[in-house]
Amino acid sequence: MSEVHQSEVHQLRSRHIADQLIARVRAEYLKMPGLALTKQQMGRLWVLDAAACDAIVDALVASGFLRQRDDYFVRHDLRI
Repeated sequence: MSEVHQSEVHQLRSRHIADQLIARVRAEYLKMPGLALTKQQMGRLWVLDAAACDAIVDALVASGFLRQRDDYFVRHDLRI
């Protein structure tokens, strides 16, 4: 397998894993509408390192699903 092809496969796997983690976090917030977590709490709950947690939270905020209230992240559609 060429070095370029291996890099593409790695990127696809990484993107797939990120998409799965985003879906998992989204599902938990949908199951528990009042959920309010800090990034540190999310990392412990879903066993994520800081970089992965930042990327997932950033994606969910950018998509409009989460919003930040103080240090906590809550669903954007709920006024808590």
